[in-house]
Parts: sequence; structure tokens; C-alpha cells
Amino acid sequence: MADELIPRWIRYMDIAIGLVTIITGLFIIVSPALARYTMILVLTIALFAVGLARVSRAASVKSIGKPRQAINLISGITILIIVFILFFTPAMISHQAEMIILVAIAWIITALARIIVTLLDKEITRPLFYFQIVIGIVTIPLGIWVLLYSAGEDTLLLTLLGIVALSNGMARTSRGYAGV
Repeated sequence: MADELIPRWIRYMDIAIGLVTIITGLFIIVSPALARYTMILVLTIALFAVGLARVSRAASVKSIGKPRQAINLISGITILIIVFILFFTPAMISHQAEMIILVAIAWIITALARIIVTLLDKEITRPLFYFQIVIGIVTIPLGIWVLLYSAGEDTLLLTLLGIVALSNGMARTSRGYAGV
């Protein structure tokens, strides 16, 4: 039944974006010596992929229902706006603490959308349901911690964001694999 609801190309895109996000998270966790701006740029690229996936899913999959479609569209567009601010505002390079805050906000939006979409999903299996909810619940406090301590130790904050990217990549890949 999942194949009927979610087109194959969306499933493949979810898996590919999930794998890119997993690799991004691992890259940041394993390479804490990277420059702060490079890590923020890598996280922003992962967010671009996630925002694109949400908008594509909202635009292409009508059978998921209007509420899920709306959540995917609103969260995807919001994430893409944040990404464009990060990419196309040259002054942001000198304000890297603000960049970290925007990245954290985008991941919190992703987590809230993940939870709401999962709660609205009638086709999802119980293990995948709990996995998606746990990832969303874990992402929110990590993102809030980054927001509260954005002036703190860069390596710790970016490692936390790396963990967020890794776990959300796993969630995206599992949804693509399951076809929900």
C-alpha cells in the first residue's frame, strides 16, 4: 500500500537525502577541528536537502492528506528561507553565532514537523512511528540547548548539531525505505 501512496522517486529522494544528512552528521561529529564556518555550511547543505524533501513531498504526494501536506509545505518553505538567509547573506559570515542559532531553529522546525506528520500518518508501522517520534523529541531539546548556549563552546554545539543531523538523516532514510 505504501507504494501506492508515495511515488518511488520520492522514496528514493528521501533515502538519498537521509544518507547525505547521516554522512553530514558523521562528518561533523568525527571532525571537530574543522573551521566553524565550514561546519555551519555543511549543516546548511543538509538542511537544504531536508527542506527540499519536505516541499517535494507536499507538492507531489496528494494522497497523504491536506494536514500532512500543509505541515510539509510550511516547514519545508520555512527551512528553505533560513537556508537562503544563511547562503546568500554575506554579512552572516562574520556573525557565526547567529548562523548557529538559525541552523538550530531550522532543525527544531524539522523536529516539530516530524512529530506532527508522524502523528497524522495512518499508514506508518508502530516501530517506525516510535522511531520518528523519538527522533523529533530528541532533536527539540538538543536544538534548544544550542539556542541557549550559542555563545558557548563551538565544538560542543556543532557536535550536538551533528548528532541532530545524524539522527534526522536516519529518520528520513527510514521513512523513504518504508514508503510512508
